[in-house]
Amino acid sequence: ELERSLAVRNDVPEASVFLSDLLDRQLGLDAKALSVLQAALARQPTNIRLMSRIATLRADRKEYDKAAAIFAEAFELTSNVSLLKQEVLMRMRRIPADAATVVRLPDRSADHKRVFMNDPGLAAAYAAAVERQASRKGLGLKQIESIRQQYVKIADQKIADAGDDAEDLAQAKALKAYYLQQIAFWYQWLFGIQVTGVTDSENAEFRYELAQAEAMDAWVRGVSNGRPALAELLRVAAAWRIAGDEERCIAVLEEAMAVPDATEQGKYAALVQLGYVILRSEDPDCERAIGIFEQASALRPAEATVKNT
Repeated sequence: ELERSLAVRNDVPEASVFLSDLLDRQLGLDAKALSVLQAALARQPTNIRLMSRIATLRADRKEYDKAAAIFAEAFELTSNVSLLKQEVLMRMRRIPADAATVVRLPDRSADHKRVFMNDPGLAAAYAAAVERQASRKGLGLKQIESIRQQYVKIADQKIADAGDDAEDLAQAKALKAYYLQQIAFWYQWLFGIQVTGVTDSENAEFRYELAQAEAMDAWVRGVSNGRPALAELLRVAAAWRIAGDEERCIAVLEEAMAVPDATEQGKYAALVQLGYVILRSEDPDCERAIGIFEQASALRPAEATVKNT
């Protein structure tokens, strides 16, 4: 019915997006979904929503270079930072990561340089790309440590400036958590080994040996002076889990739940991860897992997945 409608009235991009979602997500016809979107984009070549949806489909098909090119064009049209972040992510998710291109991106234009200099996630991505280049091992680690220090200093100053104003203080603490979450996302490129064909978790594109998990754990504690942020602990816990050390993973997740001033989102993520690790262990403690999922559900009562688990 949608296809017949589009044949008559093909100037409504929302209909094409809706049809592509049905084809891809419900029927598994990703190639047909892509052709629908490409036809719509041919009619409206600067429609950012269509471009983003096509790029996302390309990424789902692991066509990362094509996805990156689309996001790059979309950024040129809009100067929207989130689109540049997606381009960088696509280039880094590729195997091997296209680190050389990412390192050159700040020099593409004045707009690129400004954004890389003022966004913690993009700055950290640049450092991760530097580290992925064989000839520059160790340099990226030093750069990301410096970036972390820079943004922690900025956030701590905002916290100090907030004084006793509860609303300003909460915003400043949330900003610090956001900065560290953006930076910590790229730790997996610093310590993990990129792999293909595994899709069971957000960290499944990386494999860790015990030594690599240990190295990440030690490095995070070193750069944070023994007080890692919750987002950093979640990355460390994931590394231990993938490396096969369940006991260390659980210990780090328990540590994460005790981090002071953690955001609701961070607490929820730590609880859910801990619950799943316990539930999937060789000798699952179901009662403890239930208690943890109940705590997570109390934080987000509308989340059906946790209730079902």
